[in-house]
Amino acid sequence: MPNDDRTKIIYSSTLESAAMLANVKRAMAITATLNRLTFNDADEIRALFSELIGKKVDESFLLIPPFYTAGGDEIRVGHNVFVNQNCTFYDLGGLDIADDVMAEREHHHDGPSP
Repeated sequence: MPNDDRTKIIYSSTLESAAMLANVKRAMAITATLNRLTFNDADEIRALFSELIGKKVDESFLLIPPFYTAGGDEIRVGHNVFVNQNCTFYDLGGLDIADDVMAEREHHHDGPSP
C-alpha cells in the first residue's frame, strides 16, 4: 500500500490506535441506540446522528434505521439527505454526502434483467 498524503498508517498499541478504538466503540454505542428507534422517531434519530458525526444535521435529514458506521466522526452531510435502512458508511477516510442525496444499501438483483 502506498504511503502518500492520502494514506495514514496507525500502528497498534499506540495512543492513535487507542483513540481510534475508543471512537469505534463510541460509534457502536450510538448506533445501537439509534437502531432501536423507528421511522416515527425522526427528531431523536437526527439528534443521535448529529451526536455521531459531531455536528447538527439539517431538519431535512431523514434516516431509516438500522444504520452502521466505522466511526461516524468523519461523515459530513448536506441538506435534504435521505439514508435508507440497512446502510453502512465506511468513513475512516472521510465521507462527504452532498445536498439532495438519497443513499441506500447495495442492491443485488437476483432475477433476470428487465
